[in-house]
Amino acid sequence: MCKNLNKVTFSKSLTMIPEYAFAGTALTQIDLPENIKRIQKGCFEMCALQTVIVRCKKMTSYGMC
Repeated sequence: MCKNLNKVTFSKSLTMIPEYAFAGTALTQIDLPENIKRIQKGCFEMCALQTVIVRCKKMTSYGMC
């Protein structure tokens, strides 16, 4: 866990965010790129997220975030 992580930039080729990838981080804003198809369980659990921008057009599954 990276508690001090407060900013992340996703590659446009990214298609999945794995389980608990950003759990417990200091992220306050996230911008999900168009190619994201899957968001797995707990990926943003216990984050300080305030803003989520969703550009995904072909989301096929998402876990409990």
